[in-house]
Amino acid sequence: MPHIKHNAIVLLTLLSAVSLSHGTILYQNTFDDASSLDDFTVTNITQVISGELIFPASPSGSIALDLSTIPGFATTLSDNIGPISFGFNTSIKNSDQFNGGFGFHLSSGVEVPIHLGFYGYCVHGGAMVGDATAFSYSNATQGIHHSLIFEQNGIPDLPSRGTVRLDYDPSTNRWEMFLRSDTIYHDPLSLNTADSVGTIINSEFTGTPLPYLILSRQITDTTYFDNLVISGVPEPSSFTLPCFALMAFLAVRRRG
Repeated sequence: MPHIKHNAIVLLTLLSAVSLSHGTILYQNTFDDASSLDDFTVTNITQVISGELIFPASPSGSIALDLSTIPGFATTLSDNIGPISFGFNTSIKNSDQFNGGFGFHLSSGVEVPIHLGFYGYCVHGGAMVGDATAFSYSNATQGIHHSLIFEQNGIPDLPSRGTVRLDYDPSTNRWEMFLRSDTIYHDPLSLNTADSVGTIINSEFTGTPLPYLILSRQITDTTYFDNLVISGVPEPSSFTLPCFALMAFLAVRRRG
């Protein structure tokens, strides 16, 4: 019996180490068809075509995901038990007549990101000078984006396609943004240190419940999203049962 317990502890320790170093996918949406929007509250015209989420040119639109429905994820960011990552793909269209931009409100206190009502954290680009992409926070009373990480060489217009990931460590309140621009999309979780565009320590809203993740189009032209992913270390209640199942399996195997 001690040998069985030892094996179980070793394997569970290894399993925990894997989760801490790589994270577990808590939510993923590849926008394969119209049913991909079932998880969201949709505002105005939104389409899923050819495996991409599309916000057509005018009127403005957004979709909101209720983060409280995701097992293992704490909507108060500092309450998560380990590092979490938010990733996505995006591309923007800028024509002679219109200007396009994207908004990725990874943690929002409101369901619709109106300018004076939004508070939380956001990645936005395309609606600034050049190809700039920024990670910022906003205060609902001010309606101003306070830039935390600013990358001047961010995501250009189509045919360029952008892959972005934000990592947050609740033990230190450290944020890091990764960004890659290419002619194709990449898995956001595959971005590495070569793609890092900046780090910062910020706790402005990490202790505040931020229950929504919002994808939106800014300004007027067409915006595209794909491969939305959230990864992290699940809260204990999310992986207690699998752990017990693993221990039971080991015990049965040993008796056999």
